[in-house]
Amino acid sequence: MNIQLKKLQINLAFSKETTMFKADVYINGYKAGCASNEGHGGCTDYHWYDAKGKELILEAEAYCKTLPQIEYGDMKWDMDFEQYIENLVNEVVGEKEKAKFIKKRDKACLNQIIYCLPEDGDIRYKGFGWKNHTIATLLKHPQGAKVLSEKIEELKKQGYIILNKNIPTPCKH
Repeated sequence: MNIQLKKLQINLAFSKETTMFKADVYINGYKAGCASNEGHGGCTDYHWYDAKGKELILEAEAYCKTLPQIEYGDMKWDMDFEQYIENLVNEVVGEKEKAKFIKKRDKACLNQIIYCLPEDGDIRYKGFGWKNHTIATLLKHPQGAKVLSEKIEELKKQGYIILNKNIPTPCKH
């Protein structure tokens, strides 16, 4: 069964305990109904648009009950259509947050060496920069490239991974 949300509108600014959203629900390519959550911790509401939409949503409800339980820490609960919709919304929110994080990190790479420990992945990173210099201005001067290379080597000896993509390989070693 193919369940999709289209015309998904998310409002994180007004979300309190749950994610505030509204969307059209498509099941097997048919616009079956709509779903929404007011963002105050209540349930996600969904409604069908017509008789075929009702039939498809009832099938989707039955289908979702056959899916594996959800586990979060020590807690487990059964999957249902409401939770399935919320999972779809949370995937989109997660993708947007990740894109925002990557954009911020990539912007920091313009002015600093961005590095992290291998066990942190690129989730928790640190930065080291030089006042009044960007990575590009350092690379333009032989002495700047040397200082950059030495700092990268020092960080690598401490076990860090360099995340910058704007530093040529000879500097990264």
